[in-house]
Amino acid sequence: MAVCWLLLVAAGRDYAAAGHGAASQFQGLGTLLLKADDHISPVSEIVFSLGVQEMVMAVWLIVRGFDPRAFAAAGGGQVSTG
Repeated sequence: MAVCWLLLVAAGRDYAAAGHGAASQFQGLGTLLLKADDHISPVSEIVFSLGVQEMVMAVWLIVRGFDPRAFAAAGGGQVSTG
């Protein structure tokens, strides 16, 4: 989202330097950069929510710890607890 705004600033600067000859190209690029935010926002929300879930799981495992009995049951081997 922020990248689109930064690219819009750069495109505006190039538009001002190019003059009126390339106005339609820069207007199309500006419109594309403004509309890109509509498509990026849902993706960033999904990525953010997955990251939050991963952090919650990490904190849960740090606080609760791993259950050695679960590893022993899954692997069928002995697990030392200390």
